[in-house]
This record gives sequence, structure tokens and C-alpha cells, in this order.
Amino acid sequence: MRRTTPWSIVTVGMPASLFLFFPAWAQRGDSRPADTERAKEMAQLIGQGQLSLRDATALAEKHVEGTALEATCDIQLPERIDQKIADRRLVYEISCFAEDKIQAVRVDGLTKKVIEARQRESLNHRAGKP
Repeated sequence: MRRTTPWSIVTVGMPASLFLFFPAWAQRGDSRPADTERAKEMAQLIGQGQLSLRDATALAEKHVEGTALEATCDIQLPERIDQKIADRRLVYEISCFAEDKIQAVRVDGLTKKVIEARQRESLNHRAGKP
């Protein structure tokens, strides 16, 4: 009968654990550069004069006369091919509590105007969105 020694556990267990660890580590590392680039692009657009999150939130609160609860930001690309790449714009969606309802307010960062305001059933995190 063969005896299990501490060295045999280390020799077999260590490589096996690396096979489990490295795929998760590599996958996590892939998303960070894309997120960083996206954040950098958003910051550049704000630096070029588009609305900041703070200003978009204030505009949404004023529009619905409510209190902002959460916000998301996305970059909207030009709709037509003939439009310039400089026509990229930040679009914010701010959830506000107003008139005893949750209101979703979309704000265009380039024109600095409210695009749409509508009633929402729940907040983003309650609807299963990240």
C-alpha cells in the first residue's frame, strides 16, 4: 500500500490549483483595458465640453423636480456613416424619484438637453441590470 506524503499533495495539488486559477485571472484581465479605454474616452468627451455626470444629474433633477437615485452613462456613436467621429456623444440615463414615481430621464451630453423622461417600473439594479 502506498502512503500519501505531504510532498505528493503539494506536487499534485499545486499544478491542479493553477489550472483553476489562471483561466479566471486571464479572463478578468481582459476586461480591464477595455473599461479603462472607455472611461478615458468618456473623460475626453467631458473635457471637450460635454456634460459631466454631476451636471447631467442636476439637469435631470430639475426637469422632473425630483431626486436622483442612480445614473448610467454610455457613448452614442454617429448614426450615419457621413457623420464625423467627433459627433460621438455621452448619453446619461438618470433615475429620479419624483411625484411618488421613479422617472427615467435621458440626457444628451453634447446638446445638454433632456432627450426623454418616462416613468419606470423599478431601478436598474432591481430589474436585473448590473
